[in-house]
Amino acid sequence: MTESRDIREKLSLWVRQPRLDPRPFTIISDDCWAGQLYQDFSLPYRTPFVGLFVPPEMYLRMLTDLPSYLGQPLVFRAREEKPEKYPVAHLKDIDIHFMHYHSEQEAREKWERRKQRIVWDRLFVKWDAGKTESTEAMRQCWNRLPYANKICFLKHPEPNIDNSVLIPDWDRDGASMYWLVQERFDPLDWLRGGSGRKSLYQRIIFYMIHDPNLKSKICRWFHFPNRKDKTTEILQEHSSGV
Repeated sequence: MTESRDIREKLSLWVRQPRLDPRPFTIISDDCWAGQLYQDFSLPYRTPFVGLFVPPEMYLRMLTDLPSYLGQPLVFRAREEKPEKYPVAHLKDIDIHFMHYHSEQEAREKWERRKQRIVWDRLFVKWDAGKTESTEAMRQCWNRLPYANKICFLKHPEPNIDNSVLIPDWDRDGASMYWLVQERFDPLDWLRGGSGRKSLYQRIIFYMIHDPNLKSKICRWFHFPNRKDKTTEILQEHSSGV
């Protein structure tokens, strides 16, 4: 990490830290996105959904009856039954891919320990619909889920998905997505019960703090006013009502 980037990250954390709701919370996530948020603020994992992946249709099915699924034991596949080199477990009728675990024992111990920390009265549910082309059945399933705080990230515009945010720089990696969504989505507002959607002002400020080429872009703004840059794109997008 370069010195300038390190300064920007520290400044960003200094601005964001006071806005973090001090009450414990649990994020249910289909990939590594939740774990990255806990790491960002040096918080203990109050969710078992860390360093793993759950296929989309199975994930949505699990969310329809989460307490029942989490009350079941993990049953790991035998090595000869799977092509993956990491542990894969069945939880009732869904698969959990423990991609960042070295052994079944490690996956099981951390899953059980973190499961005991779940804050059931402060659940936040995240789904990344960009990992597959969503079907009408999947969209309806998501829309029917009763969670008060749920958010869906989209790779492309999709109709009729509630509580969703389009992420133009979408990436398959959940940890990377934690940072990529923040141009348009504010996790701290979401954790306070808000929608998480950023205003035009918030998006411009965020980009200015995190843009590694800010100095050169400021020069272009003054000397080449007709040349497009990210801030101009945001302003044009906002004015067009997208």
